[in-house]
Amino acid sequence: MALHLPAYNVVIDSINGISTADQSKVATMKAGSTARVAGHIEGCPDFNGVLTATVRDSRQLITCNMNASADADTAFTYYDYNKYLYNGSDSVRRGTFSFRFSVPMDINYSGGNGNITIHAVSDDRRLAHGSTTRFRVGGTENVDNDSIGPSIYCYLNSPLFTNGGDVNSTPFFVANITDGDGINTTGNGIGHDLQLIIDGDMSRTYVLNDNFVYDFGTYTSGTTYYAIPELEPGHHTLQFRAWDILNNSSVARLDFNVVSGLKPRVTKVSATNN
Repeated sequence: MALHLPAYNVVIDSINGISTADQSKVATMKAGSTARVAGHIEGCPDFNGVLTATVRDSRQLITCNMNASADADTAFTYYDYNKYLYNGSDSVRRGTFSFRFSVPMDINYSGGNGNITIHAVSDDRRLAHGSTTRFRVGGTENVDNDSIGPSIYCYLNSPLFTNGGDVNSTPFFVANITDGDGINTTGNGIGHDLQLIIDGDMSRTYVLNDNFVYDFGTYTSGTTYYAIPELEPGHHTLQFRAWDILNNSSVARLDFNVVSGLKPRVTKVSATNN
């Protein structure tokens, strides 16, 4: 079976206005700054569609746990780009694209090269893919800190949920997060995660960084979600904390009542083309 490989190549032309083809200069993404990325789909000026961009921090040494073999004398080590700076979507128009995002304060300050990977799909289902490591991550930008955390709107199961309302035993948590400076979802800094806590119980603490999705075409708002594991009937509380890229935090709290066997209520029906 042949792999469905992209037919076109994504070329990242510049980062922060510096050409990736310029061997005399290398762009640097600094903590607290707004990074700018621009590029094109090679040989395809009529490409119109959507791209998904993943920007990773500089690579780090990973040490394995030595659990593959009891006879191992030393742990296996390797390098990987395992920390994210940004993961979002934007438009491709007439074969070109550009997007911006905020670089969080929680980065690897070693000054090593990061990694950008872009996958694009045109309106007529053509695929394109490309990447670059022609930039560094490190340093700090001088920025004004408003000391205000993100705005959080959260609910269970449906936006129609009201605080203290009834839910089923496995409610679905959703949080809409907005901040003009950008939202910290990297998980690089200790304690700076998108964190959900049920009933103040540390054993029911969930990190929702990997579930976060930016709203299309912006780095200042997005949504995270989580299907809460089964809860006992009765009164419960939850606390959700989010951070902006300048490490200001906000907390939202909800009260809710778990009802065993509660039937779902249809709030919206929609249909799309197959």
